[in-house]
Parts: sequence; C-alpha cells; structure tokens
Amino acid sequence: MRIERLPARAGRRSGASAYKDLVWAVATADDRSEGVERQATQAFTKIDALLQELGSASDRIITVAVYLADIGRKAELDLAWDRWVPQDSSRWPMRSCVQAGLASGVLIEVVVTAVRDLEEN
Repeated sequence: MRIERLPARAGRRSGASAYKDLVWAVATADDRSEGVERQATQAFTKIDALLQELGSASDRIITVAVYLADIGRKAELDLAWDRWVPQDSSRWPMRSCVQAGLASGVLIEVVVTAVRDLEEN
C-alpha cells in the first residue's frame, strides 16, 4: 500500500498524508491579519478539506495538537474549537495545546491524526 500525500502551499512538504487507515493533516490560516479565533476557524476549515480529500472527516479525528503563538489567547481558540468539534462527547478528539514559536503573523497551527474507511478509498 502506498503513502498518499497532498502538497502544502510551502514547498517540499505535504499538507496531509495517509497510509492505510490513518490520515495526518496540518493547517494554518491563510489570512494572517485575523485574530486567534478567526485563524483557528480558517485552519479547521482547511483540515476538514484535507481530511475529506483523503477519505476521512473531522468526526473521525483521534488527536489534535494545537500550537499557539500566545497561550494566553487559548480562550479565543476555544470559541472556534467549540463550533468545530462534534456535539456528541463520544466523538471528541483528544487535544493538546501548547505555546510555540510560529512564523510571523501565524497565531495558530493545527495538526491532526484521523482514521478513514478504506472501503471508501
């Protein structure tokens, strides 16, 4: 079975990869003039699209790692998070959130691991 890779906007890296029934995806916001909540919403939307392209979905996410430029703004992330995750608590992914040095203007980066149904691919 081959590794599937979707190109990222930046060169020499993938925005998402899949192998067997696992999918990994990473996203940041395109509009870096926005605050944490809007950047998170944009990143989550990109994650959704990447997962869909590789045969998964946000309700199949196992883990989410969130990197914030300023951990003091975590409450803003949580607003977008609450809109994005499924309402059913049995489908909530495990999430970690840490402060990290990110590129200029990037306030949040999101990395996920999800499962996919191989019958659909």
